Amino acid sequence: MKLVRREVEDLAEERGLRTDMLESMLRLYDVLNSFASDDVIAPRMALKGGTALSAFHGKLPRRSFDIDINYVGELDYRRHFDDRFVSILLSKGYRLGATPPGGSAKWTFRYQSLFDSESSLFIDVNYRERFPLFGVSRLSSAPLGECRARDVPVLDVHEVAGSKLKALVVRQRSRDLFDADVIIDMHGLDWEKVRLANVVHGAWQVRHDWRDFSSAFICGDEREGEEAWRNAFQRVLCGIDRTGAVQVCPSRNKEASHWDANVAVH
Repeated sequence: MKLVRREVEDLAEERGLRTDMLESMLRLYDVLNSFASDDVIAPRMALKGGTALSAFHGKLPRRSFDIDINYVGELDYRRHFDDRFVSILLSKGYRLGATPPGGSAKWTFRYQSLFDSESSLFIDVNYRERFPLFGVSRLSSAPLGECRARDVPVLDVHEVAGSKLKALVVRQRSRDLFDADVIIDMHGLDWEKVRLANVVHGAWQVRHDWRDFSSAFICGDEREGEEAWRNAFQRVLCGIDRTGAVQVCPSRNKEASHWDANVAVH
């Protein structure tokens, strides 16, 4: 895909977006289209995270600029998988940055923006969560002008939602609060599946025992927002309590009772 500065500027004005943010999203769509059409990558990937939630299971309520992928299936093709997606990015003119070792690798690809700045596209591949709970579907993204990412393998919405609610507890980031607020308003979710995914993803935590978590761990940082942020925080707590997506205790102090995994998936 060839991006034209004037066309990006016009679309950014139409959508009320910053030009650099829109360029990042268009580049992300372009990369996902290449992944979706590749016979090595497509059968072994499942898009997850904020991009999956916002662009594929939603209508772009939040702009995400990372590609978070679970490697799906046996590890025999891991090296071939890695080599293939790196070669795709390099063929598009990106420059490869450092890659961390371990079960999860966040790759950084640098590019020269249309707007005279150096920017990055991040691709985070998780090699541990290789077996989806509820399957993978081929989906098309919400449109950006005439641009879409099409036929992309994406994790089931219930697993994406359960993982996102886990992130709200563990990371304490404003973007996770925003995503949780979006999830609470989603229609047609099976909250039994969301609860199950939340408990399973919580149990995968390396540094935490998920049985020790309670609503006391969901603490807003006032530095990340003002009154609107705090109002959204209260709404999410009430929504989670209403849906049962996460077992939330009435108290938010450190003496709040612990979650019971058996209760959380009943």
